Amino acid sequence: MKVKVYDLIEGCIINKDVYSKSNHPIVLKRTVVNQEVLEVLEAFLIDEVEVEKLLENGDPFPNEGIGEETSISSEKTSFYTQYMSAVDLYKNEFKSWQAGSPIDILKIRDCIIPLFISFTKKPEELVMIHRYAKKQDYLYHHSVATGLISGFLAIKSNLPAGEAAQIAIAGILADCGLARVDQKVLKKLGKNTFEEKEEIKKHPLYSYKLIQNIPSIKDATKLAILQHHERLDGSGYPQRESANRIHKFSRVISIAAYYHEMCSGEGNFISLSPFKVVENMIEDSFGKFDLEIVQNLVRYVAGFSLGSTVKLNDGSIGDVMFVDSKAPLRPIIKIKKSEQLLDLRNNRKYFIDKIIH
Repeated sequence: MKVKVYDLIEGCIINKDVYSKSNHPIVLKRTVVNQEVLEVLEAFLIDEVEVEKLLENGDPFPNEGIGEETSISSEKTSFYTQYMSAVDLYKNEFKSWQAGSPIDILKIRDCIIPLFISFTKKPEELVMIHRYAKKQDYLYHHSVATGLISGFLAIKSNLPAGEAAQIAIAGILADCGLARVDQKVLKKLGKNTFEEKEEIKKHPLYSYKLIQNIPSIKDATKLAILQHHERLDGSGYPQRESANRIHKFSRVISIAAYYHEMCSGEGNFISLSPFKVVENMIEDSFGKFDLEIVQNLVRYVAGFSLGSTVKLNDGSIGDVMFVDSKAPLRPIIKIKKSEQLLDLRNNRKYFIDKIIH
């Protein structure tokens, strides 16, 4: 990826020979950047260079704000195309894990990090991404989407860009342990038996075992994968951890995974709009999730409704006229057909189903 010289840090790896005005490179490909290399680049007035996505120690390049495009080609590729490519890559990797292959962490990073960067530049995808999921490939869609939403929430929770990238990786790998669950159970149509549900609940343990010996994955990331189904009130699994025993990374991923699952309507759930899902997380799941992180999710889901035309759950179309900062999910809507004002704060049976434009 291209990086401005002033954004380089020690430990990043030059990915392409750097030339000035001669035919001989001033810095060779695969050079690890140190202070001396930085001085050379600045002395020759080099503006930008190509670097690897990973640092020498295996960490992702901490792109400040995580908002720079990774390549010229990514600028020409739609987010949806990038997303579907990532889902296909993850699907192929998952099938290899089912066959007994180890996790190739470099492939996973290459799968999620460029897409994550694109996702942060298109925050409107937060209320759209669940619509891309195909029922037959839901597992792969859910994993990729969970990684993206987790990383996005990490950024919006003011975590450093490097930690946000680690959380995105944890999100996409959270369900990798399902590769160790009987395929007949995974593919079963209809309700699972109690025994089958208990087996599925072991998948965070299986996920942890698959990644525990990968040295480039940090301990906090591994813990997040193990704990992504834990709840603050102790009602989660697999270890029924609670409150201060649940890592911050885990809290982020649990919210991202639940949000995508409820929006998608997978399993026994009925598909709900993102607006209804986050409202339920505040009202019906109070005490289970980290409220501060949920509020960050609310802020960015609700933020797209101001000044927009929306469709309500009864099919009515209207324009958002006012948003109360204390109830951002329940604005006042002017119904197009009747031109009446509908205050969603006082009419709880109505909620925003989707944004039209």
